[in-house]
Amino acid sequence: MIAMLTPSFGRPEMFKEAYDVALDLADDPSNIFVVLRLDHDETPANVKMYRKALRSSDKLVFGDSNHSTELYQELYEQFNTYDIYICFSDDVFCRTPHWDTKMLDYVKNVPGNPPVAMMRISDGMDITSTFFFWTKGWISALGFILPQNLLGAQDLYVNAIGEILLELGYEQHYSFAKDIVFEHMHFIFGKREKDTTDTMRGERIKDIGRRVAFDDAVIAIPLQVDDLVAAIQASLAT
Repeated sequence: MIAMLTPSFGRPEMFKEAYDVALDLADDPSNIFVVLRLDHDETPANVKMYRKALRSSDKLVFGDSNHSTELYQELYEQFNTYDIYICFSDDVFCRTPHWDTKMLDYVKNVPGNPPVAMMRISDGMDITSTFFFWTKGWISALGFILPQNLLGAQDLYVNAIGEILLELGYEQHYSFAKDIVFEHMHFIFGKREKDTTDTMRGERIKDIGRRVAFDDAVIAIPLQVDDLVAAIQASLAT
């Protein structure tokens, strides 16, 4: 089953559109679990709209406001029994019919039990993937779904881990699922005007403070690769 972890940004109309598109393009929506996390201070009107948008099989939870990467980790820790995880948002639009079947097929081709894998997803730009899906085995091995305290550099970090795995010959455990497109609609929706925390890709990579944080964190990557390799080897032995 695929779990879509989704923070909210006070835009229920945008969430409903993105949510509906993803489910409409899925082969089996019943195999997709959406957990939506709202801030405690969300307006009653918005809460009502969010509840109306969700299916009864989905889950709505509340928490204190913080950055979305922390929310993804928080949601994973609450709902950690699923096979595949994808981080979703209200400005992320699926463009691929049968995307759920494609994800499941990628994971089925990963050797080992449980499979330990992370796949990059195309965002329509094919420069640096900012979206991924993970198996539970991958997240369990690392202890996190996305690194914390690296605002704007999380994708660089997880890609760096993946590139080392490729060099070690683990192509099936980290690859580019370029036939699955989840497009980030920052510019069409004018996210910069609505959400001051957003930074365009080129600017965030040049941001000195964030790059320093990323560079400092790089020293942990070899140890995390070791954890992944150990998990992969253990999965292949079963």
